[in-house]
Amino acid sequence: MKNFILSIVVTLIFAAPGLTREKTSTATDFKRVTTTGKKMQLSDYRGKVVILDFWASWCGPCRKEFPFLVDLFQDVNKGHKENILEVVAVNLDDHAGDMKKFLSELKMKVPFDIVRDTKGQLPAAYQVEAMPTTVMIDKKGVVRFRHTGFKEKSKVKYLEEVAGLIKEK
Repeated sequence: MKNFILSIVVTLIFAAPGLTREKTSTATDFKRVTTTGKKMQLSDYRGKVVILDFWASWCGPCRKEFPFLVDLFQDVNKGHKENILEVVAVNLDDHAGDMKKFLSELKMKVPFDIVRDTKGQLPAAYQVEAMPTTVMIDKKGVVRFRHTGFKEKSKVKYLEEVAGLIKEK
């Protein structure tokens, strides 16, 4: 699976036509402490493509999307000194234990930031109506793509969008 994702990402980065999707709005900045205790601010990732993913442990499609995001993050950033893609996973579970159980069942190390938002401030700011909701933000901090839900066929679209955003100056 990883080699498949990597080959598609490499192909798309170097061969995909530029994306012409209309810019929508500047991503709402926020500060949080990650589940590993690191202080982060969304605007610190300017200059990189960011996937902001809203998820919860009880969400069936989230269970399919999360491992894909881990593979995507690792494959896109492979061979780069600094990450060119960042993922911030926003967990909306009421109880941290539910999130921890979900992550332990993945049986894979999550290499990106996870933040919790039990008060629902970020979903309100990003108009999240269902889960997962995945927001793709360009290097300038502009929301460019939004996905609600996740299916196997979503993977190709995500790869195309990420590759196009990475190609942009």
